[in-house]
Amino acid sequence: MPGPRRTAPAAAEGGQPRRPERATGPRAAAASARLPAEVPAPDVRDLQSWQRLAGNRVVARLLSGAPSPVVQREGKDRVPVAIHFSTPQTREQFVATTNAQLGLTGTRWLNVKEHYDASESPVRVLVRPSTLRAGRSRATAEDLGLAVDADGAIAGTSDRAEAFARMPPGAEKQALLDEIDRRYHEVTDTPPGTKIQEDETGRRELWLQIQSEVLAQRQFAANLPPKVGLVIKTTADGVVVTPAQYARLARVAGKIQRLSDADVENYLSQGGGKAPSLEALETAVDEFVAAKAAAPGAIADVLEASGEGAWDVDSRVAAMPARTLFYLSLADRMTLIRQVADGFVVGDEDEQSILRLLTSTPASDVKALGAELRAHESSLLKKLESVLDGAENKQFYAVLRSIVFASTDPEEALRRMQAAKIFPWADPGIIKATYNKRFYYETVEYTDDGKVRVAYWINAGPFGMKTADQVLEPDEIIGVHFFLDEEFANATEGETIYMPAASLISFKNEQFSRELHLAVDVGLLFAGGAGLLTKASRLAKVIAVLDTTMAAAALVINSFRSDIAKTPEGKEFLKAWDVTQTLIAAYGIAKLVVRLPDTFRALRRSYDAFKGAASGLPKESLTTIDDEAAKLFRDADAAVLETEVASLRARFTPEELASFEAQLAKVGTITDAAKRQAAIAAVESQVASQKHNVELVAELRAANPTLKEGEIARLAASRIQVPTVPHGMTPDEFAEAQRLIREWLVSKGVTDATGFATGSRITGATFNPGKKAGFGKKIDDFADRDFDITIVSATTLSNSQREELMRLYKARFKHDLGIRNIDAAQVPHIPVWGKIDLELH
Repeated sequence: MPGPRRTAPAAAEGGQPRRPERATGPRAAAASARLPAEVPAPDVRDLQSWQRLAGNRVVARLLSGAPSPVVQREGKDRVPVAIHFSTPQTREQFVATTNAQLGLTGTRWLNVKEHYDASESPVRVLVRPSTLRAGRSRATAEDLGLAVDADGAIAGTSDRAEAFARMPPGAEKQALLDEIDRRYHEVTDTPPGTKIQEDETGRRELWLQIQSEVLAQRQFAANLPPKVGLVIKTTADGVVVTPAQYARLARVAGKIQRLSDADVENYLSQGGGKAPSLEALETAVDEFVAAKAAAPGAIADVLEASGEGAWDVDSRVAAMPARTLFYLSLADRMTLIRQVADGFVVGDEDEQSILRLLTSTPASDVKALGAELRAHESSLLKKLESVLDGAENKQFYAVLRSIVFASTDPEEALRRMQAAKIFPWADPGIIKATYNKRFYYETVEYTDDGKVRVAYWINAGPFGMKTADQVLEPDEIIGVHFFLDEEFANATEGETIYMPAASLISFKNEQFSRELHLAVDVGLLFAGGAGLLTKASRLAKVIAVLDTTMAAAALVINSFRSDIAKTPEGKEFLKAWDVTQTLIAAYGIAKLVVRLPDTFRALRRSYDAFKGAASGLPKESLTTIDDEAAKLFRDADAAVLETEVASLRARFTPEELASFEAQLAKVGTITDAAKRQAAIAAVESQVASQKHNVELVAELRAANPTLKEGEIARLAASRIQVPTVPHGMTPDEFAEAQRLIREWLVSKGVTDATGFATGSRITGATFNPGKKAGFGKKIDDFADRDFDITIVSATTLSNSQREELMRLYKARFKHDLGIRNIDAAQVPHIPVWGKIDLELH
C-alpha cells in the first residue's frame, strides 16, 4: 500500500511523516472538518456516551435520521472516501448516491447539506472501515460469485494475501501493487504518491481491502467460469488482461454469466465477432443484450403480419438479423420458411432469408428441424431445391450437410460413415474423358415419396456403362470418392468426402463448391466441442496445437494421396483419414478428442500398417509423411490424455502436478485403454500422497517448532500415506520391476524372499532425518531417484550379486536400484517411513 506495503511507514523528507494534501478549489468545502459521516447503527450500550457527547435532543434527531448539527471530525480510524456526481444533488439524492457508490443499503449520514452543486464533486465522506469493507466486499464477491465471511471480508482473502506476500518481486507483483495504489488514490481522492501514515488505521484498512479485491479479481481472471471463458476464448482470444482491467473483466463476466446457454450460443454463432479489447467486448455484449430485449417485439410483429397473410412478410423477415431469428420457436420458424418459399417471386433477398432462418436455428432445435425438412415425403426439401438456385443452392446443401451431422451423435455418425455407400466422382470434361475415367450422373432427383434416386454412367475412353438406379433416404450418409482433383468441391484425387445423399443433387446441378468442406456453423454445433475448450486452459492449448498439426499433416498426406493409395494398407489408412477429417469438419476437433478418442488410435493403427507394408514410395517421401504423422500422433496423444486427466487437474493445482507432468506424458503413450486408466489412477494416488506427506511435515513442524528432523519423522511415521505404485512408475513398470527382481532372485536360488520398497519414490518427499536441507520437501523430479528396496531373506546376497542386480535393473529402467538385504529378525529394528510391499516369490 502507499506506505504500509513497505516494512516501515513512508515518511516525508527529514524523517517526518508526510501529511496528505488537502483538497483545494471546488473541493475545499468537502475537505473541511464538517465532512459527511456515517451514522453508526444504534446500540443501547452506546446511548449514554452519545448523551454525554451531544445531549438527548441531538441523539433523538440522530436516531430518527434527521439532519444533525453534531460535528464529526475526521478520526484516524475513519476513512475519507470521495463520492463523485455530475448533477446537482438534494440531501436525499446525495445519500442515495453515496450508499450506491459504497455498496451500502440504508446507511444514514451526519453533516449532509441540503444541496450540493455538481461543481462540488467529489465530496469526501467519512466511513468506518468495517462498513466500507462489508459494502465493497459484498459488491466484489457478487461479481465474482464468491461468499463474504462473518467479518465482512471476501472469502479466501487471507489465503490470497499470504500467497501475494510470498510472490517474488517482479513485473507482475509491481503491476498489482500499482493497481491497488491507483484504486486507493481514486477512492480517497488523494494525489498519487500520498503516503499512509502509521496512525491512519482507517486508510490502512482501506488499502488492504482494495488489495483483497484486486487479488480476488486476479484469481477470478485466471479461473473464469466456463461460460465466460468460452465467450472470451472465442471472441477476445489474445486480449491481454492487466490488473487495471480486472474490474472491467469482472463486470463483463457478470453480464455474460447472466446470459442463458442459448443466449451465449446465439451471441457466438450469430455475429459476436472478434473483440480487440475488453472494452470492445463489453460494448458488443451490451449491444447483444439490447438486441435480445428487442427480439420479442420484432418477432411478435412479423408473426402478426404472417397470421394476417400480409404481402410484405418476406420483406419483414429480410430486415430481421439472425440473432433475432434465433429466438423463433421451431413451429414459427417453419411457418416463415414456408411462407417465404411460397412467395410469388423468390428473389435473392428471399433466398438469403431462408438460409438465415435455417442457420439461425438453436442447437436444441436442429434435430427437429431436420425432421421437418424430411416430413411429408421431403416436401420442404423439394420446395427449397426448386426455389434456391445459383450460389444460394450450393449454400443450402452445405447447410443441409451441417444439419444432418449436427443432428447425429458423433458415435452414430462414425458408424454410418463406416457403412456408407461410396459414389465415384470424376468429371474431367468431355474431351479429356477420352483418355480419363469419367462418371456422368444421369439422374439425381427426389422421388415422389421423398427419397433420392441416383443413377450414373461409368465412362472409360469411348465406352460407357450405366449403373442400376439406387434409391436413398435424403439424410443417409454417403461417401463421394474423387478419382481426380475437383476444384469446385475442394477435393483431392483419392479423397472421400462424406455427406447426406441429398447433397448429390448439388453435384448434378454442378453448383456444389468449396463450402462442402467448410467447418459446420458454430451455432449448429454449439452443443458440441466448442464449449469444451474452456473447461481447462491446458486442454484448450493442446487441442489448439493438435488442430495446427492436423492441418499441416493434411497438406502432406493430400500431396501424396495417389502414392499412398497404391497398397491395400495405404487405402485403408486413407479411408481412416477421410473419416477422421469428416468428423472434424462436422463436430470440431475438440468434440472428437473428447467423445471419440479412439478415432485417433484407429488412425494410428492404420498408419502403422501402411508404414509396415512395402509402399513403393521413395524414401524421402516416406520420411516426409512419417515426420508429419509422428507429430500428429504425438499431439493427438497429448490432447486425448488431457481429456482423461481432467478430473485430476480439477482436484490438484498446477504446482502440485508439476512434478508429475513427465509421468502423465508417459501415461499418454499407453494405447490400451484399461491400462491407461490404471496408470492415471496411480498418478492420482501419487499426487495425493505426496501432497499429504508434505503438508504433514509442515503441520508437525508448526506444532513442534523445537523438535529436530528425526523426532518429526517419528511423529509422522504412522500417518504417512503411500501411493498404489511408486512415484515415477506406471503399474506395468512396477509389475515388471518386481518380476525382474523376483526372477533374478530365483535364478540365484533365493526362493524365500519377501520385501518392500521405501524412500522418496514411496513418500514423494524426503523423510531421511540425515538430509536436513530437503527434509519434508516434495520431490520435483523422480527421473534420477533411486528405487530403494529391502529384501528380507535367510540368504545373504554378496556385494557382487547386489551389483549385478543393480546393473540389470538400471539397464532396463534407467535409474538406480538401492538394495538393503536383511533377515527377518532385523526387520523390527530398521527405520521405515512409508513402504509398499513387493511380490518377490
